Amino acid sequence: MQMMAPPEDAAKERSARIDERFDRTDERILDVDRRVKELAEDTNRRFDETNKRLTETSVGLEGESRETSESLRGEIRETSESLKGEIRETKEAVKELGQQMHSVQITYMRGHFALVASVVGAIFALLAKG
Repeated sequence: MQMMAPPEDAAKERSARIDERFDRTDERILDVDRRVKELAEDTNRRFDETNKRLTETSVGLEGESRETSESLRGEIRETSESLKGEIRETKEAVKELGQQMHSVQITYMRGHFALVASVVGAIFALLAKG
């Protein structure tokens, strides 16, 4: 039969093993904390780089946006002036067309009156002949 260690020695050994396990656990926790800290710093650095690139890009886009906006305004003004001129020309053409139609209508009415007058004259001539 094995001899048993005195209870005091067993408790000390057990306590020593528990202390070793806690020490290893503490080392692991410290290692995990260190890795988390490194990853957090790396993530922050990447966020800062991304924010910097976004800022640079947005500044560039603002300049391009202004240039495009000014260019479009110029084109709109030119197109507007051109359309105004075409509208004026169209109004004048419609006005002239209306006058020409009025002239044709008057000519048609004169021809109609001449035809009616000649028919009435022919009827009077036939009646007078008798």
